[in-house]
Formats: sequence, C-alpha cells, structure tokens
Amino acid sequence: MTISEGVNEMRCIMANTTLNVCRGELHEVGEVEHLEATLAEDDISYRESVGDVGSSTSVLGPSTSDPCPSMS
Repeated sequence: MTISEGVNEMRCIMANTTLNVCRGELHEVGEVEHLEATLAEDDISYRESVGDVGSSTSVLGPSTSDPCPSMS
C-alpha cells in the first residue's frame, strides 16, 4: 500500500465513521435507509477510484539510463 492509498483509506474510514455515528440519531427520524444507501454508494465510488489509481500509476524501478542514480 502506498502512502496515497493509505491516506485515501483513512479518509474513507473517517467519513464512514462520522456517518455511522449519525446513523443512530437519524434512525429516529426514519433516514436510516437513505444513509445506508449513501454509505454503500460512497464505498463503491471509493473502491472504484482506488482501482483507477492503482491501474494508472506505475512504480519506476532502478534504471540503467537514470541520469541521477544517487537520487533513486
């Protein structure tokens, strides 16, 4: 896991935790179904975005043509 993926995972966890805390309060007003649908949509969107980042990024390894080998 890269730092960027870790940060994205933490953002998702924090948002879901906040929404889950609100869930108990919303239950009294009948909004639980709406919140659960939103959480599911957010989770799907997050997983898709992580997949997109993973497939579009590549990690460069050491190369013999590297002009600055001390910087690698």
